[in-house]
Amino acid sequence: MTKEIAVIGLGQFGGSAVKQLHKLSADVTVIDISESKVKHYEDYAVECIVGSATDENMLKTIGIEHYDEVIIAIGEDIQTSILCTLILKELGVESITAKAQSNHHGKMLKKVGADNVLHPETEMGIRLANQLVNMSLVDYMEISDDTAIVEYDANERFINSPLINIDIREKFGLNVIAIKRNKEVIVPPDPQMNILENDVLVIIGKIENLNIFESKMIKPKS
Repeated sequence: MTKEIAVIGLGQFGGSAVKQLHKLSADVTVIDISESKVKHYEDYAVECIVGSATDENMLKTIGIEHYDEVIIAIGEDIQTSILCTLILKELGVESITAKAQSNHHGKMLKKVGADNVLHPETEMGIRLANQLVNMSLVDYMEISDDTAIVEYDANERFINSPLINIDIREKFGLNVIAIKRNKEVIVPPDPQMNILENDVLVIIGKIENLNIFESKMIKPKS
């Protein structure tokens, strides 16, 4: 079934979410206090609403409680995002994802009912720092406080060796969940397949174990 998702706030973060959801064939409702922003995204949404994120009557009228997901992508107005989260939860919205400006903001959002809290600026900072320190790192995404998914370029330690020979699970407590090869993504990879030059290893595990693996096995690009 097609998912029905509401995006409240059409800044850069919310707008990007709307466009991607449209690509994924979700039914998107966009809500923003700015008429020009709402108009800008009308080609990506099934319903466009100009209104305040804290207008309880408006949210009731559109049946916000029936949506599969509501994304609160409000920018700098922390008070509005918290109040919006509280109202949505009181109206019976089952799944709320909210953007946080800081750790304190995120904690407040959790307390008033957000099911998922995103820290896009923090996550981008972490990703940049990791890539600057280790140029073999292609991408980095934390999925909890202690777990991450990391993509590494295969180096000379791995090339032309079967994946099983790395013995990554036994030695480091990590799992290779995919291999990116040119435009192909191999999921799950066969343990007997040879790693080729220009392959990218997609690895999941505890951050402390990833750090150990990186220090012992990953050599930066020259």
